[in-house]
Amino acid sequence: MLTDAQIDRYSRQIILPEVGGVGQERLLAAQMTLLAEADDLTPALNYLAGAGVGAIHLDCPGDAGRLDLLIAQMAQLNPEVRLGTSAAQAGHHATLLVLAASNRIIDAARQINENAAYARVIFARLGKPTLIAALPSRPPCLACASPALLEPVERGSFAAPVAMAAAAETIKMLLSVAPQPARLIEFIGYESRSSRLDSQWHPGCARCA
Repeated sequence: MLTDAQIDRYSRQIILPEVGGVGQERLLAAQMTLLAEADDLTPALNYLAGAGVGAIHLDCPGDAGRLDLLIAQMAQLNPEVRLGTSAAQAGHHATLLVLAASNRIIDAARQINENAAYARVIFARLGKPTLIAALPSRPPCLACASPALLEPVERGSFAAPVAMAAAAETIKMLLSVAPQPARLIEFIGYESRSSRLDSQWHPGCARCA
């Protein structure tokens, strides 16, 4: 049950039919991991913390001092959200958001994909080809969804807005009660197109099996 303070804090999204009080409770109870370079965290975190995602584990290389400062900033933005960098992450029942703008993030995502560590994944390539894969369940895995997802990457000029779009896809997934179809969103300049991935997997893929 939402408190009066929570109703006041989240009133602008509670009035949305897609959210409502039940959806806001679902967000507050959600657990997720955010895998990204430290430079790419802020836009997505502002959105996720502001929306009231309950627990966010940050999995990113970089200066620990910068991460501590960012966690403190998010605590000021929304003290109800729990952020941390400990190894005790939420695990298979949580949702993973990957913001891939470097090859070491690609390598980490490839390892996670091999281990099938998360059931629900949103993967954003922040460089060409610029893609977002929203995978609410397996199949498909990242490798089957699109071979381009795990190719080497360099941060592109649209990295920040694509990261925000991926954060919005994460909110949608956290709000969903029924499984949603897997989708691949491709960005070409200022335009985007979305396609379903219902059959985009290989029967012999051990990860999808």
